[in-house]
Amino acid sequence: MTEEIENTISPDQDNSSVTPDYSRFSALIKASFIAINVDLFLIIFKYLLSILSENTLLLADALHSGGDLAVSIMVLISIIVHHSFHDSPKAKQTEAAAALLISLALIFTSTKMFWSVIFDKTDSYSLTYSVPVVISLAGISIILGITLVVSRYKARIGKRHNSIAFVAESYHTYSDFLTSFGVWVALFLGYFGIQFARFMSLLIAIAVFQVGIRLLVKFFRLFNFRVKVPSRVKVILTPDYRQKMKAFGKKITQNLEGKNQSFIKLQKIPAEFILNAYQKVIIATTLLIILLYIGTGFYKVLPYQTGLEFRFGAVVEQNSAGPHFHLPEPVGRVVFVDTGVPIRLETGFRTNMNFQGKEPDVYLWEYTHQEGRYSKVAEEAIAISGDENLVDVNFLCYYRVTDAKQYALGVRNTHELLRAILTHKAHAVLGHLELDVLLTQGRNKAQDELYQKMKQEIDQLSLGVIIEKVYMQEAHPPIEVIPQYRAVTSAREKKSYIIHQAVAYKNDLLPRSRGKAISIVLDSQAYAAEKKKGAIGKTEHFLLRQKYFGQNSSIQRNRLKWKTIEDTIEGKPIYVIPSQAKRRIYLTKTY
Repeated sequence: MTEEIENTISPDQDNSSVTPDYSRFSALIKASFIAINVDLFLIIFKYLLSILSENTLLLADALHSGGDLAVSIMVLISIIVHHSFHDSPKAKQTEAAAALLISLALIFTSTKMFWSVIFDKTDSYSLTYSVPVVISLAGISIILGITLVVSRYKARIGKRHNSIAFVAESYHTYSDFLTSFGVWVALFLGYFGIQFARFMSLLIAIAVFQVGIRLLVKFFRLFNFRVKVPSRVKVILTPDYRQKMKAFGKKITQNLEGKNQSFIKLQKIPAEFILNAYQKVIIATTLLIILLYIGTGFYKVLPYQTGLEFRFGAVVEQNSAGPHFHLPEPVGRVVFVDTGVPIRLETGFRTNMNFQGKEPDVYLWEYTHQEGRYSKVAEEAIAISGDENLVDVNFLCYYRVTDAKQYALGVRNTHELLRAILTHKAHAVLGHLELDVLLTQGRNKAQDELYQKMKQEIDQLSLGVIIEKVYMQEAHPPIEVIPQYRAVTSAREKKSYIIHQAVAYKNDLLPRSRGKAISIVLDSQAYAAEKKKGAIGKTEHFLLRQKYFGQNSSIQRNRLKWKTIEDTIEGKPIYVIPSQAKRRIYLTKTY
């Protein structure tokens, strides 16, 4: 087919010399409307397939068919202008101008595809075995047949009526065939887990770019475009040097043409194979689609899962870990329920498990959660405390599935229902706790109370789950009132500091005063006891002396006499004079 396209119009033919007639115009208009209708069908069909499989590759193929539609409309307009203004030399070149625009469109489209392949996310090219992929394979198989037939039809019309515009359009349609073939290969390999879609998109972009370059080169050949060398440059370049440059350019052209022919032969392989054995290809493709459809019934249940197997909407079996088979969709399907691991439930925030950036050093109260692993959900987090203050609280709950069937079929979305229950009960618990208590020693109380309320509610609803633990992740005033809250807290702390200082002074002064008073009282009591005991002792001493004085009165009399003498002369000088001394001898003794 490609050789027919290459040999449709030779460089020696002049498209402007063909005399327009109504039969040629009618045939080309009819072929254009057929091409436009086919392009519309392909765009809608490919777009529906891209929605079904949710794959970027099919959407790119649909956009490429949109380029086919634009090309077909442009060719139709060029044919009408060529026929209506055939006397004008410029009007006769409208079809060639259309071919030029088509080649530029192919080059632009391929460049855009190449750019998207390099910078798009890998997830958009991920495929796996499923019924939508099988349906997409069947649809792409039909599209391949349609585009191949339409491409040959356009090439035959262009050759028959000597229309370069239709030849160029057949080039574009054949590039669409190559694109769809690459999509088919990528879908087929993706069914088996071989992610080849990105590389295939790159090959498709290269193929479309090559087709556009070939068409552009053919356009320049038909109109004998030559590069004119300025006269000043001719004076500078010697004839020998110019001859070498011509030989070098000819050599490069021959090499490019040789590589171009090799690439053309490579492109011919799928088309020739389909055309030569189309019946076998149809049968083999049909059998392959059926086998792939049956293969979607195989599935594997992981060790921590339970597989609910449905048949016509009813659960027929609950399978444990291991490989199993079910009738493919839409007859049967499988729902996997994680019954072997606790499930994480969050309220007030959400965790982005795919976050790859750097976490902040610390999550302060002022952190807005606009970036990072955690994002805030204000309508769940903001609650009213028992003292009518706003509080921003995040709770984390872990539950485990005990009845997979009840969990999957009891309500439409059990996980979201549990989140709604957790949020409601959390606000109910916070409604009778003061903010200061909640921020300090009341956290465990709030967690335990919320756990009990959640357990009672879920037991009444029979959701097939049990609550394992509830945690309070974070509690603080809302971001908007944090400065005011801190100002109030600082004032309260200052008040508490002053009160504590006064209490400390009181606790120091009162015991000291009490101790001093008790000391004075005890000293007084001791003095009184001392005086009293002393008086009693003296009294008893006097009485004893009186008693014994009566018994030995002479002795007591002498004692008292000498005591009186001692008391009298105590501290005074004494002169002793012997009674018979002839002279005075003075001896002084002080007692």
